[in-house]
Amino acid sequence: MPIAMPKHSRPWQFLRSLHRRFRSGPEWIDLPDFLRKKEGKYQSPTLLMLAWAYAIYVRVLTVPGRMIISTVGLLLFYSLIIEGPTRIFAFIVLALLAVDVLAGFVFRPRLSISRKLPERARAGSPVHIEYNITNLRKLPAWNLRLDPIGQQKWLKFEADIASLDYVPPRGSVRARACIQTERRGEYVLKPPIASAAFPFGIVKWTCSGGSSQRLLIYPAFEPLNSLSLPLSSRLQREGLSMVSRVGESQEFHACRDFRTGDNAKHIHWPTTARRGQLIVREFQEEFLCRVAVVLDTFIRQRRFFCPSRPRKGHPRLEAALALTAALSHKLAHGDYVVDIFAAGPSVYHFKGGRSLAQIDQILDILACVESEVKDPMPLLSGKMLDEISGIGSAVLLLLGWDQARKELVESLGRHGIALKVVILGDQADAHAGRAPENCIFISPEQVLSGQIRDL
Repeated sequence: MPIAMPKHSRPWQFLRSLHRRFRSGPEWIDLPDFLRKKEGKYQSPTLLMLAWAYAIYVRVLTVPGRMIISTVGLLLFYSLIIEGPTRIFAFIVLALLAVDVLAGFVFRPRLSISRKLPERARAGSPVHIEYNITNLRKLPAWNLRLDPIGQQKWLKFEADIASLDYVPPRGSVRARACIQTERRGEYVLKPPIASAAFPFGIVKWTCSGGSSQRLLIYPAFEPLNSLSLPLSSRLQREGLSMVSRVGESQEFHACRDFRTGDNAKHIHWPTTARRGQLIVREFQEEFLCRVAVVLDTFIRQRRFFCPSRPRKGHPRLEAALALTAALSHKLAHGDYVVDIFAAGPSVYHFKGGRSLAQIDQILDILACVESEVKDPMPLLSGKMLDEISGIGSAVLLLLGWDQARKELVESLGRHGIALKVVILGDQADAHAGRAPENCIFISPEQVLSGQIRDL
């Protein structure tokens, strides 16, 4: 039986929830990192209050409304100093603003909004969004604009945001929009917002619905036409337990006499009828080839003062991610199980399976990979090397060549791993003699332009 809460505690609960809401910040705009709520870090109440004021200002006033309010404020300030006809004009504009607020309040929208978008999309390609709007009032809604407040920086509407001139009472309509993705990454789209600027387009009355949605933008890549891999002679029998069984079957080996305990479904009836005794079909398990793809994420910083993580993608890293996506796409559509090793603050290991969802999972991982300012290659040692050596074959995508990478290649070679080393670098590095002759040098510009189709 629920315990009744004392009445005097309810105001305190309301104040606590209001305080938590204030600390979380407005959900319809992006806050800077130093203002976001983080455990153990200080939040400036003054700056947070300014952020709330700006968020309300953006959400309530349209662009013409902001210009009108600023102009009226200047006119009123000027009329306090010098008497003239500007004061009358300012009061006329204020009366017009009051009529707009009153009419907008009467016809303010109350909507149910749902937004559909794909889970993932290719970098540089358009993402189509579909809205479903239901009017919950007995009055119509006019001049609706959907998601009028901009989303994250790297997401831009291709033409214009979705808009509706009229939504009937208790009716439902659909709208579509298209956003352009400039770079890969993981984006969180704010909850959908519909704003009505009826009747004069000065003040907006908004309502939101649903929740935030995640959108993954994976690297743009061109599929490989051919791929040459140094396959190991080791059979990866232990990898079968992790492989998806959907759509798979064992390979037919031969027919033999029936034994006690055999599955009756495997009886081969034509041979049984011909020989006069039970004959069953015998199957053998397929052996799959596993390939490890080791991705280097270290970007050497040449500046003395540099941010912890660059805002724009580095060409070498983006080329390595695109090449990893192309390799995974080629291998996933063949008889291979792909294991991705991404070297970061710790070594991330993704164990793929033989299913159509494998490539989607790999692309989701590549969408979120960021560059590292500390070299993570020394972490690829010990137990991780033993795991790669158990796979037998590996493709190394390196962003440069130095002593740490040389030791890694030599260590993998001593473990008997068949290697294919690809270095993303300039052609000048290829003739510098710093890397072995069997290494492949590829220019990042060639990968990003889609010129690499054979590897």
